[in-house]
Amino acid sequence: MLEVVAGLDAWAWLLVLATAGLYASTLVAAGASLFRLVFVDPALPGHRTGCRATIAVAAWLAIALALLLAPLQAGHLAGGTLAGAVDPVLLAAVVETGQGPRIALLLGGLLLLHGMLAGPAHARLGQAAGALGVALIVASYTQVGHTVSGEPRWLLAGLLALHLSAVAFWAGALIPLYRIVGDPAAPQQTARTLLRFGQVATGVVAGLVAAAAALAWLLLGGWPAWPPGAYAQALGLKLGLLLLLLVCAAANRWWLVPAFQRAQPGAGRRLRASIALEALLVLGILLVTALLTTTLPPR
Repeated sequence: MLEVVAGLDAWAWLLVLATAGLYASTLVAAGASLFRLVFVDPALPGHRTGCRATIAVAAWLAIALALLLAPLQAGHLAGGTLAGAVDPVLLAAVVETGQGPRIALLLGGLLLLHGMLAGPAHARLGQAAGALGVALIVASYTQVGHTVSGEPRWLLAGLLALHLSAVAFWAGALIPLYRIVGDPAAPQQTARTLLRFGQVATGVVAGLVAAAAALAWLLLGGWPAWPPGAYAQALGLKLGLLLLLLVCAAANRWWLVPAFQRAQPGAGRRLRASIALEALLVLGILLVTALLTTTLPPR
């Protein structure tokens, strides 16, 4: 894997970083929307304020990156040239592949999330717009990548949708959780939100791990056929980062959150540090995922 990564040119790295940024911004926008729909407590204004800002910034960043991705891919096809990035033939070729439907679904979903912010968190129309926006964002990622060419297509797409929904729920909750843990104004409401999130997250994490394992098994042809190539090495790195993320989540669930609920000295600071570490691990996972989907073939 190191040889492949070292051989990437500047344009390929730009494509990888833009793809990772798109993953991060779309998942944060979708996940923060889910957090706002499920966990916002009207008695704790910091919840809503933090989610609104997070969703708005992440959604518009994702829109910009989604529009930038087609020229970057066209330039990559032309050998990493600016002329290729604006070539109408190459741009049309990129859009006519799965990237066209993907970008359309992404933009529609992100605009719906932004529209959701026009009303209060518990308005029915806003909730419907938010749920549909998240669904469109998740569906957009089933239009591209290695799961498109694999079989059975419907199973791979379903597993990917489940996996991404769980990742979005987790990644998008980190910023709101970090914010409310650091707000001393309403510790009891914060403790209740942390408890509810931990209860829901247990099932979400189980679905995330199960979907990830099934996807890896199907894409690689089973565990005995795990190849020694760069793709498998990158996938192993991704799974290793996921394992560390699960360790952090377990520490939060069983030690740090209970300490925060008991108002132990320094508990909030330790919990925020753990949440920040989770965010860094998520970014690492998304960067490796961008490498997997843009530069490394699965076989």
